Amino acid sequence: MKQYCVECDKFVDAIEKPYELTLPVKGEDITITATSPFCEECGTVILVDTIEENNIQRAYDVYRERHGLPTGVGGDL
Repeated sequence: MKQYCVECDKFVDAIEKPYELTLPVKGEDITITATSPFCEECGTVILVDTIEENNIQRAYDVYRERHGLPTGVGGDL
C-alpha cells in the first residue's frame, strides 16, 4: 500500500507488520502487539488515524481485562 512517509517526505510503499507498543492507560503502562504500516525505504512507522485508533482500543481492552471490566464495548477509559 502507498502511504506518505514524513521521514522520506514522499509517498512510499508501506508494509503492515506487528510490533510491541506500550501505551499509558489510566496511569498504567499497557504493552500490546500493535500493527501499523512501516516505510519500506527507511523503516519508519507511518501513523494512520484509523489503524492507530484500533491499536489504542486494543490497549484499552487489555486494561479492561486486567481489571475485570467489560471488554469490547468501545470508547475511551
